[in-house]
Amino acid sequence: MKFAHALFDRPDHAIPGRPWIGGFNLLPYRRRNAALARRRCLVECGCAALAGGACVLLLAMWQTWQRTGIEASRASVERTLVQLAAPLAEQTRLSRNEADAQSGAIHARTRGVPLKRLLDVLDTLSSEPAAGVALQQLRHRAEETELLARSDDHAAAAAWIERLDSVRGVESAEASELRRPASAGRGAGAIGDGTFEFGANVRWMKPLAPAGSVTHQQVASRAGGVR
Repeated sequence: MKFAHALFDRPDHAIPGRPWIGGFNLLPYRRRNAALARRRCLVECGCAALAGGACVLLLAMWQTWQRTGIEASRASVERTLVQLAAPLAEQTRLSRNEADAQSGAIHARTRGVPLKRLLDVLDTLSSEPAAGVALQQLRHRAEETELLARSDDHAAAAAWIERLDSVRGVESAEASELRRPASAGRGAGAIGDGTFEFGANVRWMKPLAPAGSVTHQQVASRAGGVR
């Protein structure tokens, strides 16, 4: 009797509002399987959540360990740099002093070039005085030297200019002007005693300046030339 009542009793999941026409459950284990499936789904979701949390925790621990190692390395490098700060500063100061000394030496040599060239010209002209040629005026600059002399022989004047062309460092030496001086007490167009004045223009080669140093042209422009 009880079995029949269980078979024909209205099920709990009947839809409200619909009339119950009776019947019985032919598959009584389906309700148990559905409950087991729900329980298994809950267990799987819980395991997945635990596994995800464990992975996140392991990743956070790994990042913390790496950050700790990086911080330790950075602190070690900073300590090493602090210890090397004084030697590096001293090395920088010595390098700067050496560069300043080299620049000063190059600058001094460059400034001495015009004077050395003037001495070479004077030494060449005084070592073997040319017969019949007398130097009247000399104007010396870094790039060129202008001379004014008096002579009574064209050949002697030409030889004198050739001697200037043989001076070390000279690029070219050529006559710049030729004129006869006026005799005293006469008009401007009167001819003198046969002597004539001539000019010589000596151009110097540009010295080779090391890279990064002060060039000879810059030094000469600041010095204003040597006379």
